Amino acid sequence: MTLTEIKEEIPKLTLAEQMELAEMLHASFDEEEDEFDKAIRADMSAQGPLWQMGQRALEEFKRGETLPGFP
Repeated sequence: MTLTEIKEEIPKLTLAEQMELAEMLHASFDEEEDEFDKAIRADMSAQGPLWQMGQRALEEFKRGETLPGFP
């Protein structure tokens, strides 16, 4: 079944069926978001690359090795 066919069938569903479909689709996005969130949390942990990059940037700032801020 194509996406176009699916879109044509949705209005034929009952309100309860449409709500169930919406909940199912929302849940599938939540699962993906959870994986993304887990990856970001791992990257930002004390051992993660984003946290370490931030620490290096702060150290460079404290040593005066950064450019002045922009207005």
